[in-house]
Amino acid sequence: MVDIERIIGQRLTEVLDHLVATRTLLKVCLPTKDYTHLTLLLGTEKIKGKLYFAIDLTDELIDIFKNQTVEGLIFEFTGPDKVTYRFATTDTISKLGRVLVRFPDYIERIQKRSNFRIKTWAGTMAHFKIGKQAHKLRIDNISLGGLYGLAFDPQPETLSVGDVLSPVEIIFPIDDQCLLITIKKAVIRRIEQRKKSRRNAYAMEFLEIDRDSRQVLTRQIYNLQRYYLKRRIRL
Repeated sequence: MVDIERIIGQRLTEVLDHLVATRTLLKVCLPTKDYTHLTLLLGTEKIKGKLYFAIDLTDELIDIFKNQTVEGLIFEFTGPDKVTYRFATTDTISKLGRVLVRFPDYIERIQKRSNFRIKTWAGTMAHFKIGKQAHKLRIDNISLGGLYGLAFDPQPETLSVGDVLSPVEIIFPIDDQCLLITIKKAVIRRIEQRKKSRRNAYAMEFLEIDRDSRQVLTRQIYNLQRYYLKRRIRL
């Protein structure tokens, strides 16, 4: 199963700025010419209210932009989370030996998943400790392989990608009761800074879960699926 997440708005700008700062190699493709090459993002600028980024021009790219009209470009790169990102753009400007490419409408984060991911009910939480300090996440979505959630105060400021948590308790609200599932061990795979809410969002992968807990989690995911299908809400 392939899971595609669209990155838009401020997050999109942050991703492109990160590519410039880290000099990340991108694969640029011209579908109409069956051409692929590697390049870098050199910087961003605004022209007539529109945002553009400059790309590093090799001799081959100079010839392409000089000798023909470029109708569409597809860029692809691997992020620090080892996941493939892709975006397309059609608006380019060539001037003074530079090529400026219009910011895309969105960037796709493309991840192959072996587990089905589903949005949770409001109030679904994950609890864990760092040392003696208790923390909790409001879970946005979950699968048999992991979860994604937004941190509550106090923020787990010392938490980093690759950190292992043990245990993580997941609490599902069911009517007037709560269902508790214990994940023996989980690892942080991605951290996103949410400037608007001033909170971090965390994606974690389950490393160790016992058989009984896995069965309960499976039933709960199926219950969520039936709930959304019954109300004809797109998953």
